[in-house]
Amino acid sequence: MIASLTGKLTEKNSDSIILDVGGVGYRVVISNNSMSELPSVGQNASILTHLHVKENAMELYGFVSEEEKSLFERLISVSGIGCKLALTVLSYIPPKSFEQAIINEDVTLLSTVPKIGQKQAKRLIVELKEKVSDISFSQKPELSLARDVLLGLGYSIEESQKALKGLNGNADKAEELVKKALQKIGSSK
Repeated sequence: MIASLTGKLTEKNSDSIILDVGGVGYRVVISNNSMSELPSVGQNASILTHLHVKENAMELYGFVSEEEKSLFERLISVSGIGCKLALTVLSYIPPKSFEQAIINEDVTLLSTVPKIGQKQAKRLIVELKEKVSDISFSQKPELSLARDVLLGLGYSIEESQKALKGLNGNADKAEELVKKALQKIGSSK
């Protein structure tokens, strides 16, 4: 598998680039967001890649960040979402905003992507909610610890995540997050 490429950017097209690596030109399909972050033609560039193998073709998809590549791979794991549609999602919604849309169950934002209707947006939410929230919590150890405390107190994962949603996991200590979450739970009953 080809995990990444580094070489001279020789061509930029509307949805792909040609990257010359050791005299071999690789055509790599990328999102609009990645395209805008690449240097100009003639400069060296490094991209992460996903090699997609079909019956009659192999296609390379490129990403400027691990976050974007990870989201792409999660998207194509959803039934009915292929590589091209996953790339369209990445072109319209940045990874952080997409993760927030999944966590907040924002069907409206997800439906703004061409070829994703209300029904498919709801399927994305159902199939990716747990994966996305696990990633969000793992990136903020204080939030993860606070969630574990709430789970230990007998609250469900959904209740815990809902109570912690919107709290600043970087600024507050786990004890403060637990207090705020319990207050939030208490005020909603």
